[in-house]
Amino acid sequence: NSLRQGFRCIIVAVASALYLGCTPSLETRVQSALTMAGDNRAELEKVLEHFRDSAVELMAAQYLIVNMPGHYSEKGDVLTHYYNAVDSIVDSVSTSGNRKDVTDSLIAYCRSHRIGALDYVNDIQIITADFLIKNINHAVNQWRNSPWAKSVSFDDFCEYMLPYKAAELQPLEVWWDTLSTIGREDLDEFQYCDLYKNSIQRAGTLLNQLLYFLLFPQITDEPSLFSVYRFPTALRITSGTCKDYAYIATSVFRAHGFPVVMDFTPQWSFRSLGHTWNVVIDNDGHHLPFAGLSTHPGHPHKPDERMPKVYRHTYKPNDDIQALNNSGEFVPALFRDIFIADVSAEYMTCGDVEVKACGKNKYAYLAVFNNSDWTPVCFAKREGDRYKFHDVGHHTVYLPVVYDSNGKQHAIGNPFLFDYGNSLTELIPSNDSVQSVTLRRKYPVLSHVYEVLRRVKGGMFQASNDALFRDSVVVHTITDCSAIGHEIVIPDTLPAYRYWRYVQHEPFTFCNMAEIDFYSMGDSVSRRGSIIGTEGSFADSPTTVKENAFDGDLLTFFDAPDDKGCWVGMDFGEPVRISRIEYTARSDGNSIDKDDDYELLYWDEGCWRTIGRQRAKGVCLTFDDVPVGALLLLRDRTKGRDERIFRYVNNEQEWW
Repeated sequence: NSLRQGFRCIIVAVASALYLGCTPSLETRVQSALTMAGDNRAELEKVLEHFRDSAVELMAAQYLIVNMPGHYSEKGDVLTHYYNAVDSIVDSVSTSGNRKDVTDSLIAYCRSHRIGALDYVNDIQIITADFLIKNINHAVNQWRNSPWAKSVSFDDFCEYMLPYKAAELQPLEVWWDTLSTIGREDLDEFQYCDLYKNSIQRAGTLLNQLLYFLLFPQITDEPSLFSVYRFPTALRITSGTCKDYAYIATSVFRAHGFPVVMDFTPQWSFRSLGHTWNVVIDNDGHHLPFAGLSTHPGHPHKPDERMPKVYRHTYKPNDDIQALNNSGEFVPALFRDIFIADVSAEYMTCGDVEVKACGKNKYAYLAVFNNSDWTPVCFAKREGDRYKFHDVGHHTVYLPVVYDSNGKQHAIGNPFLFDYGNSLTELIPSNDSVQSVTLRRKYPVLSHVYEVLRRVKGGMFQASNDALFRDSVVVHTITDCSAIGHEIVIPDTLPAYRYWRYVQHEPFTFCNMAEIDFYSMGDSVSRRGSIIGTEGSFADSPTTVKENAFDGDLLTFFDAPDDKGCWVGMDFGEPVRISRIEYTARSDGNSIDKDDDYELLYWDEGCWRTIGRQRAKGVCLTFDDVPVGALLLLRDRTKGRDERIFRYVNNEQEWW
């Protein structure tokens, strides 16, 4: 303990020298913040006076006050009414024991009681001295005494432990006393193991597991659900976004004296949405990412996902982003938040990209495709006739853009692939060379689809004149598990049969099939008969019965009651000759859907231009006169929202 206290004294002395060495500037900034406090100035002066003789606490107070402008709370009680309503819903529904009922009730409430525009107030104008003093005392005490903060510098302490809130709109209430009771006894028991008692990774894993079993989180992207920032309520609800759970984890971890922040990517490189997660500083000063209530510190976190940029939520404002917001130009939503810092280089190899300037904009952006539009992920200030973007993620397609005064986005160059080794390839449609392309999907295959694709491997299509298929012939055995529609061409030599079916004998496959169509020679409309097959479904679900294999909907499928030996087919009432079979296994509905209207577009000179539209007549589409080298996009004009940019290379769709 004496050694630790001595070490702390050295840290405090060095921090004081560095921090107070800029006293004139610091005093000016403090006075500026106090002026912004208006009628609340006296409350902040009480805090500074209270810690006048405590160097570390005073520096902590100055840090919070100087950087407080811009942090905000709700002005009014709209959110309080909302939180009270959520509590009432949980009270009334949770007695059923079904967590889905709670989620469904919350969604129904939020859809019918939309939270409108909120009135905001700057924290510096309402925060109380009592609250701020308690927060500083708690944070400094944790920094000095927590076994999980031994290697934390004063600068990191200010960002990872000191802030009085983890998210804007969080009520200015003493949250740490309640949250520090979660897992306290379990963490205290680490003192009995010399190996574990100071291990942030081990303790962080334990605390994250305890939070998981407390909340059993359900990730949702339901847009109507409004985040809950009042902890007694937040700890009761059954669903939320990754950001909601990262917020909870940040606060609970900080309450226990862990140095934790939240990082996020505004947009994945390869699909829609972004993601938020946590980072903790371990004993050796390394940053360990983890997902609050999910993956744990030191374990890979979404290692297969590509990110164009990564930002960290901070308490201190970002000077460069402040300058951007003060530039007089339109600023997209991401960069209206001045409390974020670029930490991309901590996560991946990055490179710099230069884009030629045009027009008069001071700032330009690199945007990535979010499945419908181009969304900005980084910005650069003009330098002469160039914009230079720093720490840009590789293996991603970007579009350089600017915004006019009305907020309309304009491309200032061609989309380009920025790949490993800092290679840059512009995606420019050829004016002289065209090709025919055959397309089988409008969206890449992601992990949730891949997990069920192999269930068709080894499945067989059989024909018979016996209802029990005792004399059946195997028409086709599936070896291709691709998430596309498939066509089986039947030899002319195969005679007519009354009964046709798909059967799967492999274990753990559940006869998953989304759609089957049988065609006679020359017919464009599939033949219909009586649906036959294994009765029932997995867990007796009424939504996954055998009839789904013939309902014309790629998103419904047969999920058999047993993992193997089940089947589904047609009784045509008499022997019929089938010339081809089209089938689509259980998937995501993004393969080509017969009778849907599709449009193929390519990017050229700042906008999407159409190549043509056609109605799907089978499991694939063929478009002619497609410019070589173009960035393409296939849209289903009939239904659905998933779509993704791609190139057509070596007769295949290359997704980006």
